[in-house]
Amino acid sequence: MIMAETTSPAVHIFGSDKGGVGKTLAAQVAITRLLTITGRLPVIIEVEAEARLGAIYGTKAVRSFILGANTMEELERNPRLIYAMWNDLGELLLENEGRDVVLDLGANLTRSLMVWLDEFGADGPLGTGERVRFYALTTGETASLTSASNALGYAAHSLPASTRTLLLNERDEALFPLAPDAPAVRSLLKTHEANAARFPRCMSPALAQVVDQRMRLDDALAQPVDFWAGKGMKRMDAILAVRRLTSWGEAAMSVFGSLPAIAPA
Repeated sequence: MIMAETTSPAVHIFGSDKGGVGKTLAAQVAITRLLTITGRLPVIIEVEAEARLGAIYGTKAVRSFILGANTMEELERNPRLIYAMWNDLGELLLENEGRDVVLDLGANLTRSLMVWLDEFGADGPLGTGERVRFYALTTGETASLTSASNALGYAAHSLPASTRTLLLNERDEALFPLAPDAPAVRSLLKTHEANAARFPRCMSPALAQVVDQRMRLDDALAQPVDFWAGKGMKRMDAILAVRRLTSWGEAAMSVFGSLPAIAPA
């Protein structure tokens, strides 16, 4: 699904009740896309058990709200535990109303954020969601799809004017195939008034090094064959790695190209 260019600032939120589905990588792709369009990094915020985007872009570029693993688990039972932190986040959003924002939420945090937003209603920092693009990441695994559905439901309730997208991460497609027109997906999209888009699988071995070494994706995409050969790849492998990484980067970034109209299946 290729979308047209975006021009107005938006708040891009990545969420799911489940961890390990690709939220942080998708957020990094969105950051790279926005950097390509605007020439500068967006406001980057992460709420996680550990700093991830902060380790990639640096503490000056990323506001990291770090929660302990125990707190993350407790939030599932009591989403009001971190209201003070959400208040700080709200102030940050208000200070950057004219900027693009990328917000990466850890597992089980979408509900907590939305419960907090409900306290403010339309007067909250995100209003009813007019400038919000909410992305729920999922693989084809049943538990993952359920978690993404939950996240979309929270967003639909608390930010009804937001644009909601189910991002189908094709990373595990061989094990858990899932098509946008699958009955379970169509039902989910209709229920939550959401779109579906494919987040393509990357076949380049270079991506593993990008993730493991916490490289900026925009830097990695700009590297020549010699750079990857210097990382220990055979030259033919490095040539293929660059071609595949470039192709994947273009396809992945196209997902974040515009604000599509909400189109239930």
